[in-house]
Amino acid sequence: AVMALAALFAAGEEVSWGQRILRISTPEIIRQSNRQGELNVHNLAAVYVVKKHLHEMTGSAILAWCLLSLIALRWSPNLRRKCLAYGVPLLPLSKLPVFLLVPCFFLHRLVAKGDEIGELFLGIALLVWAVPLCLVKWSPALSAGRKGLGATVAAMATVCLAATLLSVAFPGDVKWRLNKTAQRDYPALGMVAQAERLYEYIYAHPEYLMPDTRMNHARLLLGTGQLAKAKRILAEATEGGGSAGKHELLVQLEEDGQPL
Repeated sequence: AVMALAALFAAGEEVSWGQRILRISTPEIIRQSNRQGELNVHNLAAVYVVKKHLHEMTGSAILAWCLLSLIALRWSPNLRRKCLAYGVPLLPLSKLPVFLLVPCFFLHRLVAKGDEIGELFLGIALLVWAVPLCLVKWSPALSAGRKGLGATVAAMATVCLAATLLSVAFPGDVKWRLNKTAQRDYPALGMVAQAERLYEYIYAHPEYLMPDTRMNHARLLLGTGQLAKAKRILAEATEGGGSAGKHELLVQLEEDGQPL
């Protein structure tokens, strides 16, 4: 029951409690203290400070849970009996691989926005564990392996379908994410070439352009020593009107011997 309530709360937080779907505006008092101006708790400035540590703690706890389940179910009947006596749920061995993906992304920066990918796999892991439990009475003839495989495929298909439909319904969010990934997430991991390709994709699809897209691209190019290209991108940004940070970049180009 506790896990179900926690999952419900997490799901509500991820969609800002249906704010975009229901077209609910954020009250000004919440907007001022929320990093994304949304109706949720995890983006509040005070909570955001500990968010990274929360991911680390969750990843460590799930890793420990997986190891406990493996030892209890495979090598220690006595430990298994104690866990059952105290009401500690043990993860089925067939579900451990998908659960282990969660600490992989929570504890290591494998990819850009790995924390959100870890959250995705946590939801999928809980789903593929819960669905076979529900199917025990309904389809006793099916093996646990087939139930687990069916639940995994159905979960992934549901996620892909929902993501596709929501991307079409809320193109503004896709634009924001593409720009943030190119500006912040890829460069933070040293993935400059990937950021460059993403900027090229944005330019090829003008509906994803934001007022500061070219300025941020020019800043990235300056940081990697691509002065001539930064000059060209900055000239295009200048033609589009004023933008924050323009003067700073112009001065930097002048100092590097690249007058605009």
